[in-house]
Amino acid sequence: GAALRLYYQSYCLVLYCYTRPDTGDFIAHVIISEEGARMGCVLGSMAFDLTIAPVYETLDKEFPEFDSVAHTDDNPVGIPRPQDGDWNARLLRYHQRQCRYDQLANPLGAYRNMTKSKLLLPPDCPRDLDALRHFPNATWDGLTIMGAPIGTPAFCTEFLEDKILEVNNKIGDVVAFGMDEPQMAMRLLGGCINVALDYLAGLIDPTIFQPFAERMDAALDEARYNLLYPPGTESLERSTTNRERAQMIASLPAVHGGVGHALLQDKYAAAYVTTVVKVLTLDRRVCDRRGEFLAPVTAAYEILTPKLPPNALQPGHRLTKTIPANAQDLTIIPTIAKRYFHKKPKRKMMAGVMAEIHAARRHRLRSEAAQQRDGAPTQDTPTEAMRLHILEITSRSMASRVLTTDFANEWARMTPFLFRTFLRAHLGMPQPAQFVGAERRHIGGAMEEACP
Repeated sequence: GAALRLYYQSYCLVLYCYTRPDTGDFIAHVIISEEGARMGCVLGSMAFDLTIAPVYETLDKEFPEFDSVAHTDDNPVGIPRPQDGDWNARLLRYHQRQCRYDQLANPLGAYRNMTKSKLLLPPDCPRDLDALRHFPNATWDGLTIMGAPIGTPAFCTEFLEDKILEVNNKIGDVVAFGMDEPQMAMRLLGGCINVALDYLAGLIDPTIFQPFAERMDAALDEARYNLLYPPGTESLERSTTNRERAQMIASLPAVHGGVGHALLQDKYAAAYVTTVVKVLTLDRRVCDRRGEFLAPVTAAYEILTPKLPPNALQPGHRLTKTIPANAQDLTIIPTIAKRYFHKKPKRKMMAGVMAEIHAARRHRLRSEAAQQRDGAPTQDTPTEAMRLHILEITSRSMASRVLTTDFANEWARMTPFLFRTFLRAHLGMPQPAQFVGAERRHIGGAMEEACP
């Protein structure tokens, strides 16, 4: 009844799509309420939103002291710290709000899931309060909201440990698949594994995230090596310089001669800065508390600045139109209001920062390749052919057919042996002098055998 009065047209649309028989146009069949919404149909969440909206609005009016944010069936509530220090009274008041929610929502068929409900309290909140008997799931460590941890550094670290273990298992599966299809596996590493922690990178304190970014990049580098040197090829030892150069080339986008495996060590600080800027520009309530972000954002800038070109954060540079020149600018309201209250999505802000990081990396590779080395060549000295190769792939955009091919076209794909040979040379990695065992693969019904 409330939804019908507030949103009459939308309510009629839901009734039209779910109570009329099939007309042969776009309605598949009648779905009764016990079955729920169709797969991918937005009317399911829309119907819930229309029904529950009056409940949220009533709670906000009756309990204005709580900071409530609703996202369909998720309703995280911020409990402000009591000014008089009486946590017991504040928690009892919040319990009244929960009871009021049950009173309003239960008749509509909406019930709180107590197994997923948690109450996160600050460390200085007493643990022997009488009001805590109403909150059996209270915690002082942390909780997970929308897939991201919120809590103490130990809680966030434990959460990331589980995520790294999950990603490592996926990397193992991709490498196993890549023994037969290395070209597809290399694309999976870039399109799936490489972005697995990007969401968390923008939400977790950079000082906590840093060691996990290093471990993630090391695992990705090891996966590339295992794909290019599968069992049966000669075991090769790479120098530190060779490994770093191959990793830098692989981190570039494919259109710039790289493999598209962007380093998480490049992304996590940029992701955190762009996330904070976007949040501050979208929510004035958060903007009023911008000083709380100063310490982690300062740490993010200390990590990010050395990776950018020297003048990237200087006044007048195009990057300063996307993010502040330094962390202190986030505390200045006029700076935020005039420059960053825009409609630019966070992903475009992040793309602009990463473009500058990749530009600096291409410049570094070119400089090292063009540098004349004095004295006798060493194991780490690139050959003349390798120097020319690096200068070529970094001086212009080069959309490689091998690295961006459409796998729907069988003719556009390379055989496993040829792909491994190509990518070793492309990354400046040594070619095996001999094969311990013959590398045999089915190619178009025939057999291919690798030769020394």
